Amino acid sequence: MAVWDVHARARNERLVDAIGGAVRTRVPLWWSFGDQSAEADEAGVRAKVTEGIHSFMFKVGGPVGPQAAVARVAAFARYADDVDALCCVDANAGWTESQAMTFAAGVQPYARHCLFLEQPMPPTAPHEAFARVRKTLGIVLLVADESIVTLADGAALAATGAVGGVSIKCSKSGGVTRTLAIARLADAVGMAVQARALGPRAQPCVHVFSWHECCALISFL
Repeated sequence: MAVWDVHARARNERLVDAIGGAVRTRVPLWWSFGDQSAEADEAGVRAKVTEGIHSFMFKVGGPVGPQAAVARVAAFARYADDVDALCCVDANAGWTESQAMTFAAGVQPYARHCLFLEQPMPPTAPHEAFARVRKTLGIVLLVADESIVTLADGAALAATGAVGGVSIKCSKSGGVTRTLAIARLADAVGMAVQARALGPRAQPCVHVFSWHECCALISFL
């Protein structure tokens, strides 16, 4: 990140212009909730909306089965319009294909409130399995996280049509340049991109770069 900063300063330009140019000047903030009750979700969502946050990630997977995940989205959908909010679900690679398909089918009545499902199955699951889940999800995007670390991973996902989006992190892919390469590939093939900085655990410089990156991405979630 320091090298990119020096590069931009040497050319007397903004970092966002050095990495491709801004296509937006504002980006939505996402807030994550762990495994908790629907009542806790609602209280948390309503509190964060007052702070200007309208996009929320529900962490599930593992012991939280697909039916419980659908129930969380269903509960969210009851008040989502009142607070002008969207959600997504991150299964953290904790489900089987059968469980992912159960969620994909069950979430359909609430699909307009759920923007995407992130990494329902382990990275070792075949791309064909991801593609089947993606088809069942319909308008809900299927996003890869643990399945995409390198540019080669991105190319393989794009070639098989396994997912509709990718979650990228500098800390995951080995720095700014490699992360940008994945983002540009995703843009080129029409995959949506979510840029993440691992929340409060990330250094401030990582957050700053992620904000610039989000402004430069075409298909940004």
